[in-house]
Amino acid sequence: MKTTCGNCNAEWVLPAGKSITACPFCGKPLVTSNALGKFKDIADVIRYIIELRGPSVIKEQAFSGLLTDLAQPFERERKWIKYGLAEADIGKAFYQAHMSSNPDDRVSAREVALRRLVMDGATAEKANFIVQCFVHGLGWDSDAGANIANSDKADSQIVESVIAASESSSGQVPASSDKTPISEVQDGITVPPESRESIRFKQLLFKAQQGDADSMDQLGAAYCNGSGVEADNEEAFKWFQKAANQGSPLGQFHLGLAYHLELGTPANYSEALRWYSKSADNGIAEAENNIGEMFFQGLGAAVDQAEAVRYYRSAAQKGVVAAQYNLGIALANGIETPRCAAEAKMWLTKAADLDYSPAIYSLGLMHYQGKGAEQDYGKAFELFRRGDLLNYGPCQNSLGLMYFHGAGEEQDYSESMKWLLKASENGFAESQETIGLMYYHGLGVDLDLKKALDWFVKAALNGRIEIMETIGKMYLNGEGTDPDLEEAFKWLLLSAKAGYQESQVLVCEMYFEGHGVPKNDSKAFEWLKKAAEHGDSAIQGLLGSFYQNGEGTPRDYEKAVYWYQKSADQGNPEGQYCLANMHLKGCGTPGDYEKAFSLYSMAASEGCVPAMKELGNMYCLGLGVPCSFNDAIKWYNAALKGGDSSVEADLERCYDLLKRKGRNIKDAAIKKEMKKRNFTPAQIRKYMKEKKSGI
Repeated sequence: MKTTCGNCNAEWVLPAGKSITACPFCGKPLVTSNALGKFKDIADVIRYIIELRGPSVIKEQAFSGLLTDLAQPFERERKWIKYGLAEADIGKAFYQAHMSSNPDDRVSAREVALRRLVMDGATAEKANFIVQCFVHGLGWDSDAGANIANSDKADSQIVESVIAASESSSGQVPASSDKTPISEVQDGITVPPESRESIRFKQLLFKAQQGDADSMDQLGAAYCNGSGVEADNEEAFKWFQKAANQGSPLGQFHLGLAYHLELGTPANYSEALRWYSKSADNGIAEAENNIGEMFFQGLGAAVDQAEAVRYYRSAAQKGVVAAQYNLGIALANGIETPRCAAEAKMWLTKAADLDYSPAIYSLGLMHYQGKGAEQDYGKAFELFRRGDLLNYGPCQNSLGLMYFHGAGEEQDYSESMKWLLKASENGFAESQETIGLMYYHGLGVDLDLKKALDWFVKAALNGRIEIMETIGKMYLNGEGTDPDLEEAFKWLLLSAKAGYQESQVLVCEMYFEGHGVPKNDSKAFEWLKKAAEHGDSAIQGLLGSFYQNGEGTPRDYEKAVYWYQKSADQGNPEGQYCLANMHLKGCGTPGDYEKAFSLYSMAASEGCVPAMKELGNMYCLGLGVPCSFNDAIKWYNAALKGGDSSVEADLERCYDLLKRKGRNIKDAAIKKEMKKRNFTPAQIRKYMKEKKSGI
């Protein structure tokens, strides 16, 4: 037996001997189209339209009054009438009764209409006229109503169904030849191609084109969500703009949202804030929450967290659940307001009681960490389970981590994996990373680097930037895959662009060596400079050497000294050694033997072998300290012990000089050593003059 639902227009065929009382598609009590002629009264008709089409098609006040006025007389008379059975003039009178500003006229016309609505024999044209009035007319001006009444075209499948029902002797809506099923479901049930959403879209388009601002806004939402029409953000923006300009509060809110989120238009935060403000002034509390977020992030206005909290509080007090959550988080973190754990917990609880998943998760974390609430693993577990019932990935991930660490529950890697997999199915990247780590280290599963790499890649593609560096290193070292320098470079570059220091250094090395990418010293320098800005002393020293040697950048001794100084100030022995060299030679800074000696001494005390050798040279030559062959021999021996065999010749010369006597012999030896170490003749003369004058 073929049946059609009067609510959603779904069609299906029931197997023999089987019956149902509710539509298998919309779930509502079964109202098939062959019941269209058996509505109890016009109030039932309107209830049916509202249920099928949504309450927004009829102005709320008009509908409320109409329903009350129409229902009572028919309840008394217990009359049964067919949908749309009325003469055209009575239908027109009925419509005008609700448009008249004169209460007496309205009562009189209504009484006439009610007496005649029980008459039979209406034509399709008359039925069409009345439906048009009910669907479109209430709350509109008379000219608009006249335009609707005179329209020759039925603008929805609802009207077509009513016309067909009034002309059919059986009341059954005849099947249209172009209604071929689009999908097969259980028991042979099929759905006609035109959905309820498309019907609603056509109705919204009709009313929007007639100038109804609320319909314009809803039409924009339909385009934005792809409801009844192909999604089109630019078209959505156009209708939101029209609705907002006609004063629709929701249209103003949605236009602000479009500017905020780049929906069909480039981002314009000042415009977003302007329209949010108009919407908030017109009573849309959600707009206040969004204004708070913009002040919090500094979008469209300077960052003002106190103002953000003020807007959050106003929206929260009006019941906006997202604002209750935002206010709770702000209070918990002490953002521009005294830290207040009790009030923070109160607002988060309000949001959680409305099943707002982020609030449930945040309360769980408060109990898990003991911050803002008493540490209670049991309460945390209970809250995370609530979040799981809402299929919220962060809560599922937290349950996995509780089993992973044995926090409040016995450590159980298998149970942990179950929850982590559930969270990962919801696209939660942190869970995917943790699963990868379990395979990488063999925790609860067999060690499997290939599976680890696969999970890391899933996490990275879902936005887990932190794991990109690990992926790059695995491709670089051939872990879980064959070594692939190009793939390694791709992942390390992504990580470097995200600001990860080690990745920036590795990208520098790959550019410098031409590994996985063409050699490019200037790009190597650029990435090394980015890495140095993080403050690592060793990287700062390396950047100084790039400036000193002119690698990837013009040679610049002063900048070399600047970066060596930064490195040395943090106690880095290599930075101290390089800075000492610059002071010794007067490169990028005035020559200063005493500073050089001091820096070499600090570096040597930290085990820097080259600094030990230079201390030996300074004692041997008397640079910055009195000449002492014994001290020179001590430092040369320290360098030799540290692995520098080049000092063996220096040791022999020191021992030989100890045997000689006379100033001239020593001076000649000093000059020879200074020439060997690339001191210029001017530097040598200056040094010898200073020695003779006793400076």
